[in-house]
Amino acid sequence: MSRSKKPRKRYVPRQCGSGVPLVMRASIAREPVTDEYAGELEMVVLSAFDAVVVHGHGTRREWDCLARALNHSWVLASNGIGAEAAPVLERAKEAMRRARDRFTNGGRIGFDGEGNRDLRAALDLWGEQLRMCTVGEVDAATRAVEKHYWSVPA
Repeated sequence: MSRSKKPRKRYVPRQCGSGVPLVMRASIAREPVTDEYAGELEMVVLSAFDAVVVHGHGTRREWDCLARALNHSWVLASNGIGAEAAPVLERAKEAMRRARDRFTNGGRIGFDGEGNRDLRAALDLWGEQLRMCTVGEVDAATRAVEKHYWSVPA
């Protein structure tokens, strides 16, 4: 009869504790935002703007995309990046409020002529703000928008 053997410990490989990913993340965060990356971010927002303003068939998804871009611009401006954009952002916020009221009354998302111009100017300034930032600043602003503005559903 064979003796029962003592169970072996499970093999658990050691975690790499060198910190290389942290160093790489820090070096990437210091790099400036490229035009290609800013263009990709702008493309999504401008297509939402096109759907809402030009075609008039915007959905909640497009509305949220425009609101996120404006909130992102507010956070960047409050951190000192393009702080001179605050009056334009305030006018765009009022345009969004008027469009929300129009949606509540009429059932369609749309902007008036002045709101269209104000929102377009704010989105153009947001694109310029992106090009003045580093990747880390954009990431921090995005995290702040997600944490503060979108934590509680409307």
